[in-house]
Amino acid sequence: MTVTLTGTNGLFTRLGKLFQLAERINTHQTNASSGLKAEIEDVLDEYSSGDLEYVQDLVATDEAWQKNAANIFTTIRSIASKTLIGMVDDDVTLPAKSVHEAGKELISQMETASASIKGNVFSAAVSYGSSNTGDGKGVVSLINGEGNAFQNLRPDTITLVCTRDAQVSGTISREQFTVTKSNPKITDIRDVDWGTGMGLKGTGIIVADPAYSGSSAVGRNALVNGSFNNYSTTNNPDNWTAVVGSFGTEFLEEGTIKHLGDKSMKFVSDGSTLNDIKQQLNTSGASTVRLRQEERYMMGIWFRPTTGIAGPSEVVTARLENGSGALLGSTSGDNSTATLSFNIYDFSSASWHFTSTSFSTVKDIPVTPEMHLEITEAITNTKGVYLNGFQLLRMPKVGGNTGFHALVVPSDTDWIVDDEITFTITKDTTGKFSTYLDKFLGFGELDLQLPFKTDGSETVADSLIA
Repeated sequence: MTVTLTGTNGLFTRLGKLFQLAERINTHQTNASSGLKAEIEDVLDEYSSGDLEYVQDLVATDEAWQKNAANIFTTIRSIASKTLIGMVDDDVTLPAKSVHEAGKELISQMETASASIKGNVFSAAVSYGSSNTGDGKGVVSLINGEGNAFQNLRPDTITLVCTRDAQVSGTISREQFTVTKSNPKITDIRDVDWGTGMGLKGTGIIVADPAYSGSSAVGRNALVNGSFNNYSTTNNPDNWTAVVGSFGTEFLEEGTIKHLGDKSMKFVSDGSTLNDIKQQLNTSGASTVRLRQEERYMMGIWFRPTTGIAGPSEVVTARLENGSGALLGSTSGDNSTATLSFNIYDFSSASWHFTSTSFSTVKDIPVTPEMHLEITEAITNTKGVYLNGFQLLRMPKVGGNTGFHALVVPSDTDWIVDDEITFTITKDTTGKFSTYLDKFLGFGELDLQLPFKTDGSETVADSLIA
């Protein structure tokens, strides 16, 4: 037996009626032509500037009247909670009669039945202060450790400022950034602005230094010598093994054209050989780090093409493999394949460039996965690419259960105090059930989100909210 989702006495049929009541109230609160705010404005329009003192009480309590119109939301929350817990408990007998336990069971049943609701769609943009000195990068992921898009984010514009640099008391490439601007997190469900703002002001982020290596900690490089700075044997970067090509021929130590340290590594092509080096994880002499299950990881690298690349397609790829040649991917969700490819022909040979991706790890982590860095589409004979700052790291999460993954990476031009990075999180598409489950049942803070679809194929339609 499973919980009835739709139809007569279905869970979402019942919740849909409750949430429709909330929609009616919200319209009353906010409608620009006929809502409460508009009606208040109509009253004020009847008073000249000299008589506004007569209606000052109405002006001063504008927001309070809007909130008071939604006092019934507390009752809606209570009924929705009782309905969810009661219907699920009637089906399976919950270990604890709570929204959290009922939500987990509902998620499990919906996954088994391939049932889904319409999902929220968020997007992120990264921008930099116009007067910045440092030219590192900010990296954002709106995907969780299971490979699914976060459903309970809060739209916000978040500005981080470098508050400690290496010029005073910090360490090069490990500068401190602090959030100086973030909208307050609106938690009162009666507030018309509920669901906006993350309240991150004061949150700190330490720059992810690729040389801080061989660590499984959040924000630290799992790869050893990913910066290609260390060579105990000439042309052979420590902790790396040649798979295709030879050290000293296809792979060269470079001390002049470098980035983030004293050296870089140069891939040289003969026009046909697909160079490949690897580093095995959880292995002595390579990297002893074990990857974590269902975590969001970033893979990123700095690169610079040599001059004279003929094009049009000369591709370098980083691949995290399972040890048997197959890509390490996620059990479900989006943007989950652990591979990063870039066509060096598309980039200037006069400067260094950063590229990255993020992915979610599987539950069943291979014992000794391998990170490969290889040419996958041949480069012009005698030409190649310089490589530096290669990272594989667990992404920090900012904002708790309603937050997102973000980090800052360094460049050869160090961050200094007052450099700025801005992350802008926007809600592009609203899934009504997804949003109301967060609003009235607290799914966001409980780190719960139901299976969802964003392509219109959901099985539980938002039209039930009617």
